[in-house]
Amino acid sequence: MKKITQFIQYNKRLLLCGCLIWAMPLLLPAQHTDTLLQYRQFVTICNQYKMLPLQAVVQVYSHINMPGNSADTVIQEAAFYLDSSGSYIRYGEVEQLVNDSLMLLVSNQARKMMLYSGKQNLTAQLQKVSGFLMADSSVQKLAGAFTVQAQSVEQQALAGLVLQSRSCLPVSALPRQEIQVQYQLQTGQPVQVVQTARELVPLQPAEYEILRHQPDNENRLVVTEGGYYLIRKRTDIFRYQSVTHHSHQPLPVTLSSRIARGVSGEFHPTDAFKDYSLTLF
Repeated sequence: MKKITQFIQYNKRLLLCGCLIWAMPLLLPAQHTDTLLQYRQFVTICNQYKMLPLQAVVQVYSHINMPGNSADTVIQEAAFYLDSSGSYIRYGEVEQLVNDSLMLLVSNQARKMMLYSGKQNLTAQLQKVSGFLMADSSVQKLAGAFTVQAQSVEQQALAGLVLQSRSCLPVSALPRQEIQVQYQLQTGQPVQVVQTARELVPLQPAEYEILRHQPDNENRLVVTEGGYYLIRKRTDIFRYQSVTHHSHQPLPVTLSSRIARGVSGEFHPTDAFKDYSLTLF
């Protein structure tokens, strides 16, 4: 269940801002244009490549800079396949299979499957997996919530944009959110996306005193009238290994390979997955 929950959370983050990013670019100093033109450019980059059929493979890197977090950066591979018949998404060991009436989540490690019935909107699946569609009014809302600036990139064939939330952490100039997008100049296809989210974690006075005397915490602690806080920063990097639109490539996995319907209409795992439990919702 934990793996499936993580899959859903990553899936939302993964493609909320369009699935795209870069390799160590340098920010252009004081080059804030902050016009709707660049916001529309950002939205276009996040949308124009997601025509059906779509096949994409993405490397996902996630890290949280919390004291005592000794775990290395979590690295997973995500694969997305969508066509007019349905979709197949794999995130690590978890799979999601969708057709027009069913959605199946499969945890291969836990040997569990969860089946959701009801009409499934493939257009919504496409938007969820590969970005979001935005009207001008939404672009204006985006502009109200974020600043935008160009980003220089070492490779001449690439360009970049940086969006930073106008809302900053208290007693700090650090934006709560940041999105960095790198894309191909010629095609507009995204290459990499870096998402950064910051929040304040409350501390007890004794905890603050301990952390204050530890190295590397000087810029991670905040004191306000409300108390003591630690700046928690989560970074998610999505690097696109491939994006294709092969019209004759079938979905690599279909629902019929995982579940079957019995003579009385009930669903059950196929023979190859008979040791998996199946829960219907």
